[in-house]
Amino acid sequence: GKGSEEAKELREQAFDAKVNAGLTSMSGPGLAITLTDSIRQPSADEDIHYFIIHDVDLQSLVNELYASGAEAVSINGQRIVNRTPIRCVGPTILIDTNRVASPYVVTAIGSPANMEGGLRMTGGFLDSMNMLIRSGGQVKLTRSNDLKVPAYNGSLKLTYAKPVNP
Repeated sequence: GKGSEEAKELREQAFDAKVNAGLTSMSGPGLAITLTDSIRQPSADEDIHYFIIHDVDLQSLVNELYASGAEAVSINGQRIVNRTPIRCVGPTILIDTNRVASPYVVTAIGSPANMEGGLRMTGGFLDSMNMLIRSGGQVKLTRSNDLKVPAYNGSLKLTYAKPVNP
């Protein structure tokens, strides 16, 4: 079927599936969010929790970006897909199997205005970061017309889950 209409349609469907699975690099307008731990040492009566970025902060940020229309997201160059774990491992955060540390640069492709609005809503992500900011940490939003998000390069192998035939 080389050159046939069916083969062309199958190639298009395969490409669309790769795009939706995060297996292709993407570019477009969006937001770059830089989060930085505080460089100030906490005093004896201050909670160190508010001086650093935590895995739950990054997970919350990613969730809010997707809820606000992000179409592709990465953290420090690691593509985030539906199975990407973000978890704390000692003084660093693990994205899939890659250790990342502050500063964290989260790149999100989508409508910059919609995503920024989602992050700035009352009680939203930026409000949740107020104690970090007061403790000397930073959260910086930068709009851009040309951001790049790399393709996912982790494992997609399933061991236990099997497709169910309709």
